[in-house]
Amino acid sequence: MNRKAKRLLKIIIFVVIYVLSASLYTRVLTTNDTEARLVHELLAKKYYGEVVEV
Repeated sequence: MNRKAKRLLKIIIFVVIYVLSASLYTRVLTTNDTEARLVHELLAKKYYGEVVEV
C-alpha cells in the first residue's frame, strides 16, 4: 500500500469515528440516555485520550 492510500484510509476511518461519536453525542443530548452517555465517554477515552464533558 502506498503512502497516499494509507493517508486516505486514515482520513476515512477518522471521519467514520467522528460521525459515529457526533451521532452518539446528539443522542445523549436528545434522549439523556445513560447507556449512550457511557458509550460516548468510552469512545472519548479510546480515541481522544480524555473524557469529553457532556
